[in-house]
Amino acid sequence: MRTTPHRPLALPILALASILAASPVVGSPSPHLSQATPAAGIPTSEAIDAMSPAELRTTLSEIAALRRQPNLSDDAKVAAARAFDHAVARLRPNSAATTQPPSDAADAESARYERLVSLRASISSAAEELRSPDLSAERRTELQRDLTVLNEMMREFTDDCANASERIPVEQTLLIVASQVRSMLFSQGVSPRVGRTVDPVVAYIDSVQNDLRDGLSSVVLQLEDPLSMVRISGKRWEVEEAKRALRAALPAYVERMGELIEAERRVQSERQQEQSRIEELRQRDQWRIEEFLTVNIDWKGGTLQELLVSVKSLVECNVVLADPSVGGLTIPALSVKRVAPEVFFRSLQSLPLADDAQLVVTVVAPETAEGSKPSQSTQSLGKPAITTSPVIVIARKPVSAADSPSAAVTQRIFDLSNWAGADAKGIKTLIEAIDFAMQADGSADRVKVRYHEPSRILFAKGPSGSIQLIHEIVTAFRNKK
Repeated sequence: MRTTPHRPLALPILALASILAASPVVGSPSPHLSQATPAAGIPTSEAIDAMSPAELRTTLSEIAALRRQPNLSDDAKVAAARAFDHAVARLRPNSAATTQPPSDAADAESARYERLVSLRASISSAAEELRSPDLSAERRTELQRDLTVLNEMMREFTDDCANASERIPVEQTLLIVASQVRSMLFSQGVSPRVGRTVDPVVAYIDSVQNDLRDGLSSVVLQLEDPLSMVRISGKRWEVEEAKRALRAALPAYVERMGELIEAERRVQSERQQEQSRIEELRQRDQWRIEEFLTVNIDWKGGTLQELLVSVKSLVECNVVLADPSVGGLTIPALSVKRVAPEVFFRSLQSLPLADDAQLVVTVVAPETAEGSKPSQSTQSLGKPAITTSPVIVIARKPVSAADSPSAAVTQRIFDLSNWAGADAKGIKTLIEAIDFAMQADGSADRVKVRYHEPSRILFAKGPSGSIQLIHEIVTAFRNKK
């Protein structure tokens, strides 16, 4: 940074700026007031010329405090203004010979910025008061004179007040914290983008800029991505002020963001634990519901009626026996877990029972024309929903004459050599007719029919009733004209 050599007006600037912005000084009078005019307590020009720089600064403070007295006469006001201007003019050449020791360079640099900040505040305060419509003419003249002096002092810092622009990298600690915050927001479904205040880096830069603006700085801070650089634009000394502010405020900001990250992690951990607990309870309740609504039984064997009693003691279901004698059928041992009642009873159809008996299970569940349950349709009409359970009907499968165990199995050979229609088409039609008849009779799985083309012999084997039916079909085909 390029700066002007330290000028002797530095200390008087700080003193004057502080006094113009502060309340009247209260304390013991300066020893040089003994040389002031007795009437007003204002030092003469001769007394001011004899003062040292330190005495001049004290006298400036006393004059400024004296000028704020409400009952000061017009003559005293004129004398105080004249003495003030003379003291300022006298202080400049005396201070010109002052030099800063090299060992005090850092303190001088810090003091210079403090003086600039104080001077900026004093100028703003005086300009703000001048905009008041209720000022008296005397007070307005005083403020204008003071503002002229303040602006003259500010002009001593010409190089510092030149426009400047500088880019500095974002601190690594801030980037790390920002990355943690973005990851946390992303995990919650929020996608922070650079340029929005939700981004931690932008939020920090904005907060520092707002603090500087509150201190009357006109500096502009802007984040430039993707290089993570901060562009600072404004007066040269305000750019330096902003750089200091960015460094000074960072530790507290990072610490606070760390606290928020840790608090959010605790909240997320507690939320996940709560969700896991809820899921565990839901699964446990679901298991209990399924246990209550399904068949869970280790059956040792017994009659169907006894099985119904055991099942109904475990789960609510509607079972109807088509014939009381069905309940006496013996059901072999079985074991099932979490099976719906209707599925359980349907599975009984596949069990081999004594005397080759078979069960037929029908599940009756009333449905609308669209295939939905009545409870759903009534609920859609605004009526109370009715929950219904299906009705399970169990019956004995009827046994046909062909399926009867007592039906004798026989076989027969049909000679078709003297049949004029015994060509390929005729034989195919005959076999299709026999198959259709066996399907209708219910004995298709117990009848075997084969045709030997060279000898024109039709072989049939099965229950006597089925063989007799095949004989009638062959006779009908032969007699067919």
